[in-house]
Amino acid sequence: MENNKELRLFGFVVDRRERGILSDSKTFLGGFFSEIKGLSRAGGVEKVFLLFGIPLFKSELRVNKLRSFYLLGLRICSFSVESEVAKELEQVTKGVPVKTVLGRKNVVVINTNSGEASLMLMFFWDSFLSRCGISSKEEYVVICAKRYLVDMVKFYFPEVRAVQYDSGFMKSRVAFEDAGQWRIHWLFPSTYFRDLEEISIKSPRHFLVWMRDYFGFEISGMRLPDSRMVAKTWASLQRKLSPQLLKSLNDGRLLIFAPEALTMSPLGDGKIKEISDSMNDLGYDVYLNTSNPIDKNYLTFPELWCLASRARGIVGLRSGLLDFLLNTRRPMVVYYTPHVSGRGDGAEWSVSVCSLKKVLQVAKCADNSRRIVEVCVNGSSDKISLSRFSEVFAEN
Repeated sequence: MENNKELRLFGFVVDRRERGILSDSKTFLGGFFSEIKGLSRAGGVEKVFLLFGIPLFKSELRVNKLRSFYLLGLRICSFSVESEVAKELEQVTKGVPVKTVLGRKNVVVINTNSGEASLMLMFFWDSFLSRCGISSKEEYVVICAKRYLVDMVKFYFPEVRAVQYDSGFMKSRVAFEDAGQWRIHWLFPSTYFRDLEEISIKSPRHFLVWMRDYFGFEISGMRLPDSRMVAKTWASLQRKLSPQLLKSLNDGRLLIFAPEALTMSPLGDGKIKEISDSMNDLGYDVYLNTSNPIDKNYLTFPELWCLASRARGIVGLRSGLLDFLLNTRRPMVVYYTPHVSGRGDGAEWSVSVCSLKKVLQVAKCADNSRRIVEVCVNGSSDKISLSRFSEVFAEN
């Protein structure tokens, strides 16, 4: 187990939570009661409730769409959720006509984070659709678990019908292959991440190499967002930006700063301020990115891409957002911290599996990787001032 947390009262463990590769567990009152929720080897999910370590009750959902319940190890009932999933799909895609192919309607499901989605759109989208037997936009609809995923898909492929939905079968993350008249294509099934994490612990493997080999796709260049969407987004964004920010942009003095990440340990307020101050000391103005939609500085992924592609450069903690901004071809200073789960050996392990320079090298865009500086941050004493890397933002 990894990323463990516990609450003690007078030295007694009253609440312990453990997060592992295949399962998460919660233990209460020193083991009196436990709950284990995890992914089965076959890709299904199960939840087990234990009393003094003895399995009391279990629910299970398999990839064959069979939901079962067990009491003291004995199955008490089972039923198919196929009709339930098919009904969900009909409701979610209502008003979106999908052409039937070989008796089925195709739906592509994206339930992942921004990094994986970005690289799939840049490198593998056409290959993925071809493998699914999809040859035109009328033959499928895309269902995304998050709004920003819809924005990303439409930024690259405005003709694609994409909708947001994050309930029911989407939350279970069980990769059903079909339901009723629907053929379901999971872009990243839960087994993808399980297998990647297992391999990365034994022997660090870069995630783009893993993605390429997992799907068996070739990389042939790096796709850019749709030029019409870029123009449309930029025209709208200019009306949203302040005159001061636009002036900094036009004067070549604007740096994008993105200090948030889901998978890297936080930099901390002190280091964020130190980095920001060092940008100002070098004569740059800073756009501080935020993931909070109600913040006045919040920009959507497409808006941020349009701003970043015109900025002097990008500075940030390694995140999926930086994957999305990689094909802006702007200079970058990227900070790496230990993985938030505690896996691996510090920030150096994070670089070995997440390096942005390696993305460009694997994609045969190595010439642009020279404009990326990667910095490991393991502790409070590490020097992170941008003044050490100012040359990366110098004029060509």
